[in-house]
Amino acid sequence: MDRREFRRQQLIGVITGLVGGIAAASYWPELRDSLGWYGVVLWGGVIGGVIASLPKFGVVGQRVTHSGNSTLNFIVGTLLLVGVVFVLFTVAGLVLR
Repeated sequence: MDRREFRRQQLIGVITGLVGGIAAASYWPELRDSLGWYGVVLWGGVIGGVIASLPKFGVVGQRVTHSGNSTLNFIVGTLLLVGVVFVLFTVAGLVLR
């Protein structure tokens, strides 16, 4: 898959996530009350973008492990993403207060 096609898939994933966030906020008032409209739509877009990017997690893992095992590469790529998000949340003060 070339970069242009991948970017198109990411954009479709983000837009789908945004629409899904709006639908979820409309359906669950508790979610809307706790995060607000902006937060729900933002998180919907983020989740949609991550789901659309799942095929590239193996590429990130392969760059780290230099292995041909696609399962191992996917797991390592996913753990790297989770680790980076955890560090960012920790720096922002949202985790480990």
